[in-house]
Order: sequence, then structure tokens, then C-alpha cells
Amino acid sequence: MSLDSLKINKQLKLALNAIGVHHPTEIQENTINRIVGGHDVVAIGPEGTGKTTAVVMGVIARLIYAKDVAPRALILVPTQEKVEEMQELFGQLGVNTDLRVEIIRKGSNFDFQRDLLAEGVDVVIGTPERVQPFYYKTGINVTQLQMFVVDGADHITRLGTHTATKQLGENMPAKCQHLVFTEVIHPKVENMIEDFMNFPSYIEVKAQKEVDLNIIDPILYEVRNFKTKLNLLNVLVGDAPTYPKMIVFVNNKLNGSKIYKSLDKRNDGQIVLLNAPFFDQRSVSSVEDFMEVEYYRVLIVATEDLEQTLDLSGVPFIVHFDLKDDKDSIINRVVKQENTPEDAKALFFATQNEVSTLRKIEQAADIVMPIEDLPLGTIVEGDAERIEIEEESKISDDPNKGAFHKKKEKNSKDYNYGIRDKVEKFGKYKKKKGKRKNK
Repeated sequence: MSLDSLKINKQLKLALNAIGVHHPTEIQENTINRIVGGHDVVAIGPEGTGKTTAVVMGVIARLIYAKDVAPRALILVPTQEKVEEMQELFGQLGVNTDLRVEIIRKGSNFDFQRDLLAEGVDVVIGTPERVQPFYYKTGINVTQLQMFVVDGADHITRLGTHTATKQLGENMPAKCQHLVFTEVIHPKVENMIEDFMNFPSYIEVKAQKEVDLNIIDPILYEVRNFKTKLNLLNVLVGDAPTYPKMIVFVNNKLNGSKIYKSLDKRNDGQIVLLNAPFFDQRSVSSVEDFMEVEYYRVLIVATEDLEQTLDLSGVPFIVHFDLKDDKDSIINRVVKQENTPEDAKALFFATQNEVSTLRKIEQAADIVMPIEDLPLGTIVEGDAERIEIEEESKISDDPNKGAFHKKKEKNSKDYNYGIRDKVEKFGKYKKKKGKRKNK
């Protein structure tokens, strides 16, 4: 498809051609005309599919030229680096227009920024934690706002600025168009956007697969926090007949030492570290050394500064205790090799903050990980509670006999609607009462 199929003006086409763009990507092809038409859009696609360029193209195509003083588009991105990258892209693609683009600069004086915007601006770009206080101090006039855009929604949730994003979205004018671009969609992203999206169109594209990957059978455990992960690992390691040998990957040496200390208390002499950082910890220098010693059952590997290539072909259980944002390394570990056992399993422990990385792995490997219930005996740690997964027979039916009892029928449910399901089932979301009025 050529650029002529998109509802964009001649000035934007010339700018795109000047930087070597003559054909839209799949996500641009499916979003631009909807954006120009004023529809709310949720666009989902992996890195490199042209999401940020689609945002800039859509804003320029819809706003066309400078008008009035108050901004007509507000764009939130995860980091200051992304702010500057988007400003630069607006400069390239808006070179033939008179659209005025300003960014909320980190560390800049509030009065200076406010006066700068008061001179007249069409597009404002910033991070949620910078834009929100600026908005509440009446530094941004949103009365004329036509477009509210979130680019990198999943990254925003990982950085913990989703609450600010949610509150800003809910305070935009009722007729404002909302656009959300994200690498993956998961409950945390859905919760952030559901109250301000208005019958959004969902556009999802997948990465082009270069080769078919033969992946070790995956198992996913959804856990609350680090302590619950540690409790779960202790339960699994305690079942020696089922888990005779495993390798546990962690993000850093500090976590590796914590896990080593916890497991070694219950499995004396059976736990080892790859290149242990302290002299009093059992250590091996390679996976081969670990596999040769029958008594060794668990090898803990810290991926921080890991330079050597590991041969995992004979390992029956590979555990990803932490999920850092490096999907390619994780996928490489779980691709079946010639000597991989037939019944090998790849276990993933994921907190809510790690769901984004998990979805990227699923996208890239073209798999869906089955969710496994936590095994009996796993202690679920929380801020104010400590629950042990017990057998059904041990749970009391009497609500007056302690913390463990079955839910009443009226309080139980076997469903979990996401934003897409809610729109289809219940229709448009209503704004919650008591929201802050537009300024």
C-alpha cells in the first residue's frame, strides 16, 4: 500500500518521502485514517512496527496547521528521552507545516514553561509525572484539546506513572479523542485506560516471524511479589522426585545470594551459584560442572554481567525467577536443542509488573503460556496478609471460622472482563462521579 491510500495532506507526504518513507507500515495503514476520522484507537504492536511515527503522522494529519493559542494535542510518553525523540520526529514530519510543538522540560522553571505555552502552541509532549503537576497548576489549558495520546502505555505502567496517566485522561474534555499505543496489552494497561476510552477500535499487529521456534513447554506462575516467588521456589525445590535438577535465572547477584541463602537452609549442600560472588558460597564455573555432580540440584545464575554462553541442552527444568526486559535472551534459553529432555519445562514467575515482558515473549515466540495454580504449601505474601495455599478440604465453609473460608455465592465469580469485553457486553463507560472538572 502507498501513502496515497492514507488521509494525509500533501505537506506530510512530502516530508515522509524526504526521509525515505514511501509506504506505511501495517500499524500505520490501519490507524491513520481512523485517527483522522476522530475515532478512539488502541494500537498494539511490538517494537519496530512504526507506532511512534503513526502517532506523529496522525496528529499532523488531523491538526494540519497552527490555530489559536491553547494546545489541541497532549501526548504522554514514558521517559524524557522519548519526549525529545518525538519532538525531533515532529520537526522532521512537520517541516512543511506551521504547527507549534512544545515539550514539558525536566527541571525547567514552572513560570517559564507556562509563559512559553501561553504564547501559543498546538502540540504538548511530556511524561506523566511532569505533565500532571503542570496541569493541576493550570499550566496547560485543555479547553481546546482535541487529542489525548499515550505512546508506550505498557512502558508507563512499568515505570509506575500509570496513575498520573489515568487521572489526566479522565480530566480531558468529553469530546476529546483518545489514542493509546502500546507494545502489549495486559490488565494494568486496561485499568489505566478503560475509564477515558470511548468505544475504541483495537488494532493489533504482530512481528514478522523469521523462523519457527521449537520452544520448551512453558509453565507460568502468576505471583504477587518477590517473597511469594521465593516461597514458590522453595516448594518446587522441596519436591526432589519431580524436580531433580533445575537452573534458576535471576536478574542480579544480590537476588541470587538471597535465593541461595533461602534454599540452602532447607537443602544443605544441594544449591550452587554460577561464579559465586562470595567465598563462603558453593560455586561452579559452568553448567557442565553442575550437571556432572549428581548431588547438586539447583544452579542459580545471575544474568547481570553474564558474558559466557551457557549450554542448557541437558537441563530438565529452566526457571526464570525474574523477567527483565530482554525477551531475546530469555527466548534463546528456552529453544529446544538436540539434547533437550523430552519432558523439559520452562517455568516463568511473573508479578504484575512483569506481565509486559511476558507478553512480549509470547508475541515473539508465538506462544501462549498456560497459567499453573500455585502448588500446595506455597505461602502467598502480601502487605497485610500471609496466605498458605491449602487443600480444598481444609477450607472452612463457615465464614466465622478464621480467614480461610469459601466465598459466598453472591460474591463469587468465574469471569474477569477486560476493557474490550466490557465495551462489547455493557456498552460505553460512564465517567465516575466526583471527578475533577476540566479547567
